[in-house]
Amino acid sequence: GNPDNSGVKAMIDRIEADGGHALSPEHLVDACLSEMGAISVSPQTRSALVGFASKSDEGQSGAPSKEQARLRVANVLQLAAATSEYQRS
Repeated sequence: GNPDNSGVKAMIDRIEADGGHALSPEHLVDACLSEMGAISVSPQTRSALVGFASKSDEGQSGAPSKEQARLRVANVLQLAAATSEYQRS
């Protein structure tokens, strides 16, 4: 979703409040799926989401900036929203 949308901002805020900037890719995916209504995804979809979240960490030295962390969360939310499991829910 659009990170400027108030609903998406609220979801990002809640994930960040739970340590979103420091979450492992696995925990970030779980937090995003939970925020989106606790949707269940197949192991293959979860693996793809975790892989995507892992790639967004690559090449960063040190802790990400607040904006980078928010963008990471927004990107995982957006990809999760594009999954067939979410589309059917």
